[in-house]
This record gives sequence, structure tokens and C-alpha cells, in this order.
Amino acid sequence: MIFCFGIIIILLSGVLLDELPRTLVFVTCIFPLRQNAGGFHFNDSKKCTVCSLGLLIISIKLMKIISLSSLCAILLSLISTGFILYFAPVGNKNRELDELERKVYGRRTKCICLVENFLLLSFIIVNANNWYQTIIFAEMITSFLVILGVVQEQYTKGEKY
Repeated sequence: MIFCFGIIIILLSGVLLDELPRTLVFVTCIFPLRQNAGGFHFNDSKKCTVCSLGLLIISIKLMKIISLSSLCAILLSLISTGFILYFAPVGNKNRELDELERKVYGRRTKCICLVENFLLLSFIIVNANNWYQTIIFAEMITSFLVILGVVQEQYTKGEKY
């Protein structure tokens, strides 16, 4: 039920922002990456939904006003992907990962990053700015949430970082 509600909110947001195709590409990029890389999580699903919707809306609005050069896009992708691949997968107190899960999710994360970066380069080659920017935003947000997840995980375990 919550999943269906989330999909409806995402579609409605895309329509209201007059950016349904970009919203769908953004969600298609960020969902599998976040699902496998892990990162910061709220304990409350309502907070998660509100924050996710806020990130979606802010991202789509920023993509409308910011135009990244292809060089900037490549640099941001390298930095974001580097953080994701270095730290992911990240567990949380609701879902601690054992060694096998770390390997499986880590492998999946690498594959997803590879596919997304291949698409990014393809979009750069054909000068499809809207689409490569969408992938970049998904990667940057994921890398930020992965880093926050590492801090959250260490804080939960009482470790210093």
C-alpha cells in the first residue's frame, strides 16, 4: 500500500512540475542505486516519504535551472561514483549486513554504477544535457546519503569517525 502511494506521489510530482519524463528517469536511476548501496535511513516511514519527496522536488527544480557542462558532469560523476563504490554497501540499524550481503550488494552497486555511467557518457556524446544531468543528480544524492549512512552507522555503533 505504501509503495503504491509512493509511486502515485512520484508520478503526480512529475506531472505538477511539468517534468514527468525527467522524474521517471531520475527515479529509475536513484531507486536501484539506493536500494543496493544503502545509506542514511529514517526510522519513521513518514519522515522518509516526506524527505524523499522533498529531495525529488528540489532536484527536479534545480535541474531546470542548472546547466552542467559535460566536463563538469564527468567530474561530478567520478567523485560521486567514487564515494559510492568506496563506502557502499552501507547497512543501518534496521538492516545490518553480513559479509555475504555486503559482497552481493557491493557487486550489484558496481553493476548499477557501470550501467548508469555508460548511459551518462552516451547522453554526453549525443549532447542530451537533460538526461545526463538527471543521472548526475541521482548519483550525487546517493553518494551524499551513503556518506551520511556511514556516519549514522558508526554513530549507532558508538564508533568515532
